[in-house]
Amino acid sequence: MKTKQVWSTEIIFHHGNDYLKAVEQAIANATQRIDIETYIFDNDDIGQRIVHALIQAKQRGVLVRVLVDGIGSRHFENDLQPQLEKFGILTRIYHHASFKWLISQLWKSPKQIKNIISTLNKRNHKKVILIDDHTAFIGSINITKSHFKTHTHLLPWRDTSVMVQGSEVRFLHLAFLHTWSRSYASPHTQRRDPICRKINSTIQPRTELVKLNHTRTLRHHKNKEFIQHIKQAQTRIWLTTPYLVPHILLLNALVHAAQRGVDVRILVPDHSDLYWIKHLSMTYYRPLIDAHIQVFEYLPSVLHAKVSIIDDHYLIGSTNMNHRSFIHDLEVDVAITQPSTQQLLVSQYQEDENVSRRLNKNDLLHQKYYARAIGQLLCYLKYFS
Repeated sequence: MKTKQVWSTEIIFHHGNDYLKAVEQAIANATQRIDIETYIFDNDDIGQRIVHALIQAKQRGVLVRVLVDGIGSRHFENDLQPQLEKFGILTRIYHHASFKWLISQLWKSPKQIKNIISTLNKRNHKKVILIDDHTAFIGSINITKSHFKTHTHLLPWRDTSVMVQGSEVRFLHLAFLHTWSRSYASPHTQRRDPICRKINSTIQPRTELVKLNHTRTLRHHKNKEFIQHIKQAQTRIWLTTPYLVPHILLLNALVHAAQRGVDVRILVPDHSDLYWIKHLSMTYYRPLIDAHIQVFEYLPSVLHAKVSIIDDHYLIGSTNMNHRSFIHDLEVDVAITQPSTQQLLVSQYQEDENVSRRLNKNDLLHQKYYARAIGQLLCYLKYFS
């Protein structure tokens, strides 16, 4: 009988400040390599704390690489890249998207507008920090102050991340190298980077514990596996997502699961960091509520966690329940394997639900006319949402 794969260590973080302390400690303990891959890396108090920790690691002789997204970290090239590279830290930008870059591409070939739009639409949405060959932080927390409790009166976003240790961290490293090799490098990094060639695109890290989508094969497998879990669910499907714009395959699978008696619940934010997303999501609530799926709006602050509990299958990662995650963006999720940490996810879901408001059909009926119109209009743009 096949042995079920498990992580040797799993530590769940439901709050940004606990996560930040653990990351800083792990960086301080690194001896060989630190690889950071994040959608947002801001030049704020939190960003500078990480920068200083990375500089100290580099001065100890640790190889440090930072990979950011060209839109999520659109100011990185001017604000943080020079500071990091001054100390020998290697940096790259996935799908560089500055105005200067866009003009240069159009100048080279105006006929390439379709390819340019495709590049702009495909983002690196992962939030991964790799320490040496054994430790990884994965989840929904970017390097920006929004996720953390600061001196301001604003509540931090509600996120979920996990630190895992085990042999399968190597698959996250392979995925990092694959994306790194296909990202924009400054002249400084090109001179110093030991990995400037493209990594073989045939790398297909298939594993029970790490869910990746950086190739077409992996994306197909990741999406198919997730839908299959929903189709085979017997007791419960509890989803937490900040952006609910489900692909038709996911929508149908959820409706059919509820119709056969599965307890289907979806937790979404009452107010989002994207002001328009709620109008779009509301257009999907009616078929869900009609199918007796419970939809809850989290009230205290911005809900940004991405967690799935499907029977005894538990996932934490960066994947949203939207078209972007399903067909465009680079994402990563990891399976949670230990009963104690699985129970923490269940308890946190119940805690979040207790401070949420359950939507009903009356809420849909009382939605303002202009909000319904905006939602319907945005449906035509769901491919980009």
